[in-house]
Amino acid sequence: MQRTLAEAMVRRLGAEHPDTLAIRNNLANMLSGLGLQNEALAEARAVLDARTRVLGAEHPQTLRSALNVASLHGRMDDFDRGLPLEAEVLEARRRILGADHPDTLFIQLNHGVTLQRAGKSREALAQFEDGLPRALRVLGEKHPQYQLGLMMSGEALLDVGRTNAAIAQL
Repeated sequence: MQRTLAEAMVRRLGAEHPDTLAIRNNLANMLSGLGLQNEALAEARAVLDARTRVLGAEHPQTLRSALNVASLHGRMDDFDRGLPLEAEVLEARRRILGADHPDTLFIQLNHGVTLQRAGKSREALAQFEDGLPRALRVLGEKHPQYQLGLMMSGEALLDVGRTNAAIAQL
């Protein structure tokens, strides 16, 4: 159904109309949810390329598309492609929104999680140690993103041999 809607939007509004791109982005997310990661990645990449042309590289929707592509690479354990793109989005968000903006903090803590999944515990820990104090201040200790970052930070501490710090944190 989503694919049919996307095709209809292309015919009616054109392939690069913002509404068409939004539907195609939803299609990519749906394909990923169905486990069709290669198809999802192809669609998400096409949306990112079009949004970059139409909206510009630092438009919020373009950055959201870039994060979707990075996340898909991560789901496919293709960290060599996903991590640099995720880092680019994080840096753009810091520049545009500031380091303490909730969207920036969300991306930073997710970047730490991705680094941890990629086996880069020291780099992940640096993201958590930088982002968690601000996330606590901005989001609060009950926020799910803060809680996830805290848990993953504890795992990173264990991975780098800081067992006592991990126990104290967890």
